[in-house]
Parts: sequence; structure tokens; C-alpha cells
Amino acid sequence: MSSSFLKSIGLYLFLIIFPFKNVYAACGLALSASDINITWTSTWTIQSVSLIATKTNPAACTFGLSFSKGVAGNYTRYGQNGAAKLYYQFYQDSGGTKILKDIPDTLTTNDVVMVTMPPGGGPQIVQFYIDIPYALATTPTLAAAGVYTDNIVISAFEGTDPSAFVAPAETTASFNLNMTIEKQINLSFVDLGGFFQENTVTKSVDFGRLSANQVSRFNMAVRTNAGFNITIVSTNNGRFKHNIQTSYVPYDVYVNNTVVDVTGVIPVATGSGQTTLAGLIYPVKIVVGAVGTLAIAGSYSDTLTVTAIVTD
Repeated sequence: MSSSFLKSIGLYLFLIIFPFKNVYAACGLALSASDINITWTSTWTIQSVSLIATKTNPAACTFGLSFSKGVAGNYTRYGQNGAAKLYYQFYQDSGGTKILKDIPDTLTTNDVVMVTMPPGGGPQIVQFYIDIPYALATTPTLAAAGVYTDNIVISAFEGTDPSAFVAPAETTASFNLNMTIEKQINLSFVDLGGFFQENTVTKSVDFGRLSANQVSRFNMAVRTNAGFNITIVSTNNGRFKHNIQTSYVPYDVYVNNTVVDVTGVIPVATGSGQTTLAGLIYPVKIVVGAVGTLAIAGSYSDTLTVTAIVTD
């Protein structure tokens, strides 16, 4: 009699517990995260990226998404290109103040992406942000050209309190982060003693009244992350030309105190590797040649076109 009573109680509990679990338990989450492919340039700003969440349970569901540390093993995240590193960060917000973390470091809702899916099973786009800080991509030198990669695992935990999230996650998804730094080179023409400045790509030199051995000096700054060649081409083959008549006054161009070719055939400067933001500095000197007693009065000018190309 006693044995029969216990069996009926056990059966009764079995029937009550299991339907309760099917109706109210896991959201039945699934995450779909595609690889992230981005190209960094000097005009970079924080960018939004996304993944897709779906659920099989028709009830409303709230969960948090945590982000692994990647190859860095901490929250100073970076991608690798051989031995080189490019630092980046994932954020919850577009202002780049709330770093996305992994358990057990998810102490508040600032550390995860919180998602509430309404009743129904439709997919939901979940947004977060990635930043590659300009200072970290250019210090101490410009990042070398190439593709920097990392792998991130996103984990979903049901609930509203990230500090209570514990493994195992309901579901996970992983993606590769591919960050491309392209070869780049920029020139800047600044006063003697100056360093690279943005948007200083032209230089006007006024000698006033021309006379032999007049000198003008300035700096050419090269900012690059690759090997390079620089050539100079003179419109009038190293001569100032009268603005109306066929009359010329010669001059020489010096780069690093060496007279250089101004036909564009021979590079006037070459280099390799990455520079700092200040650039690689080349002192330039222009020296007026013999004016001659037969030079026709009037205005003389020439144009020097400086071309820089990356080589590796």
C-alpha cells in the first residue's frame, strides 16, 4: 500500500514538471554572425556592425551577449598580421565608452549587449560598434600595410543581470575580424624646421627680383607605411621661363643637400618601412643660377611636380 502511494506521487510530479519546463524555459536562441571585413584609413570613425538573433520559443525573451577577448587575452584587443598588431575595441555604444566584455567580467549592463525579443519568432538585428583608434594605428609609427585578423566568440545568456551570467551559454556564435591597412603615402611641404602637416601639398616660392645664387629653403615631409620613391618634374627642365617671351633663368634643386634630377627619371628620395606621424623630413633648397645680362625683364616662373609612389 505504501509502495503504491509513492509511485503515484512520483508520476504526478513527473507530469507537472516537464510541461512547465517546455513552456517557460529556454528562449531557443540562435545567433548568426558574419565575418567583419573593414578597411582602416586616416579618416576612420567608429563603425556599427551587427549580428542576427532568432528564437524558437514564441514567448518574449531577454538575454545578454558577451564578447570574448580574442587573441589578446584581455580587453586591449588587437588583430595580428604576422608579428605586427593593430589595436581595436568593441563597444556597446556609438560613443565608444562601454567596452563589451566576457563572463565573469560582465558586472553591469554596460558590459554586454542586452536584447529583448518580443513574442514571436522573427529574427532581430543586434547592433554593436567597433573602433580602431587613430592614435593606436599611428603610434609609434603608422601601422604596416596588410590584413590584421582576430576571432571573437559571442555568447548569449538569458536574464537581465549580467553579473549572474554563468557558463554554459544558451548559444554561441563566432566570427573572424579582418582589418585591412592599405599602403599609403602622403607629402607635406612645410617651412624649414617643420614637420608633416595635413593639407599642405603645395608650396609657392617667391624670389622677388631674381639674381644669381638666391636661395629658398623648406622641408618636404613624407608620411608613409611602405617603401617609396619620390620624383620631381620641372615643367621647363629646371629653368624659370619668362611669362611671355622665350627667355629662361636656370636654377638647381637640392634634396638633402644633393643636386637632384628634375626630369622625373631618377628618384630624388627613396625609403622603406613606416614613418611616424611627424614624417620623414627632407630639406629642400632651390638655388637660382646665372641670370645673365641678356635676360628679358618681366616675370619668370616654373612648376615642380613632386610624385610619391609606394614600392612594397
